Amino acid sequence: MRYIYILISLIVFSGSLIAMSSSENEQSSIAKVIQYKGKNDSLIKQIRIYLNRSEPDHSIPMLFEIINNGNTNTDTLILSKILLSEAYRQKREYKKGEEILLSVLKESDISNYNQAYALNRLASIYNEGNLTSGSKYDTVLKCSELSISISDKYGFDNLKYLSFNEVGYVYKRQGDTIKSRYFLEQAYQGFIEQKAYANAITTAINLSDIYSRIGNNSKAKLILEEAIKMGNPDKQKNLYLRLHLQKAQLYKADGEFELAYEQLSRSRKLQQSFYGDRINRQINEMSALYDLQQKEAQIKESEHQNKIHRQKQVFFIIAITILLIILIILVFVFRLRRKYLIQKRELIKSENENLKKDLEFKNKELTLSTMNMIRHSEFVSSLVPDLKALYKLDSNNRKQSILNIVRGISMHNKTELWEDFYKSFSEVNNSFNSNLMDKHPDLSSKERRLCALLKLDMSTKDIASISHTSIRGLETARHRLRKKLKLTGDVNLSNYLQGF
Repeated sequence: MRYIYILISLIVFSGSLIAMSSSENEQSSIAKVIQYKGKNDSLIKQIRIYLNRSEPDHSIPMLFEIINNGNTNTDTLILSKILLSEAYRQKREYKKGEEILLSVLKESDISNYNQAYALNRLASIYNEGNLTSGSKYDTVLKCSELSISISDKYGFDNLKYLSFNEVGYVYKRQGDTIKSRYFLEQAYQGFIEQKAYANAITTAINLSDIYSRIGNNSKAKLILEEAIKMGNPDKQKNLYLRLHLQKAQLYKADGEFELAYEQLSRSRKLQQSFYGDRINRQINEMSALYDLQQKEAQIKESEHQNKIHRQKQVFFIIAITILLIILIILVFVFRLRRKYLIQKRELIKSENENLKKDLEFKNKELTLSTMNMIRHSEFVSSLVPDLKALYKLDSNNRKQSILNIVRGISMHNKTELWEDFYKSFSEVNNSFNSNLMDKHPDLSSKERRLCALLKLDMSTKDIASISHTSIRGLETARHRLRKKLKLTGDVNLSNYLQGF
């Protein structure tokens, strides 16, 4: 029970740790989202400033940073794409801007604000670029009307005034000064109320042109003077060069050429400064891009060389490994062959020794056979005189002589057989006789011969037959031998003699 309680406690503790870890991960994710939201909001604010100054090259990298960030929420992501289209519009890359906005408007979860803003920026692109197959003015008006409708419904006044400016610009280009002035004046007043001065200056330029067209140059100049006081010429050079250019046209129309020249000079200075800055910035960006490409090329070349070097190292290692394997195999084969040759040499040596022993044994047998033949011949020769003498004896004495001759032949054969057997036995069991005599030196020659036969594990009957002795006489001899060997009744005589 104690172990079960400990196990349950560990499971509960582990579950708590997992829950705490999950909670911490969730809190960490939320914190990251909040952190990125704050950072994105700051970037969006700075991007708007750059776009108001007509500095799209500064804003584009920042917009891509937001768009490529996986933690950006949907609204901010769509807004960033709309602002990116505006940057492309300012760079006069209208097709890119149009593609982005058309893609954004297809989003199912687009907010009402972003939808109205995207429609307004699409109208602006169509106002400047020639992208539509039909009447671009109709397309601009349609997009603007939809944007105004959404803005009125949800209270997006800033977007409504932007759309008023686009509609006023369309009517201006169509020559409808009444409608153009109506929408431009509403946009102008609305921007001033919202303190959107950059937008107000842009609208003021268009509105001044309308008053100039209807012959009210004084009103046109007054609007431009008001606009000049709204911004900062050092930070909004693009707008102020247009303001001074518009004033120069008004002064020229009134015959005030000196004032017109002064305004034109200011406009050109701002133009040179603004576009000079942009050109220098683009040159610096191109230079930085070139340096980056050079560095990337160097890095790629270095990586390529490193890859080749690594491949060479791998090839070298593989080659060395293969050579080592081949060397090991050769050494292994050499050792096997050497071992085989040694074994073969030993086998040949052993066979030669066996053949030598067999040859020696055969020679001994041959020598023994020859000696036996010689002894038989000598023995037969020794019988000749006896047989001649036997021929001269009478019948009684002849019988006794024959018995003597037969007994002599039998004794000769018996002695000769035992000598041959014992000699052969001693050659095979060369240590038996010496070991037996060392332990039992009092044994007779007959007893040693009996021990040799028992060593061969021969039966009593066979031993009696070979030794020309009766079975009873042999058993008596075995009994006497046991006494001399001092063996107890539980010791087998034949087994005892196997140990010698």
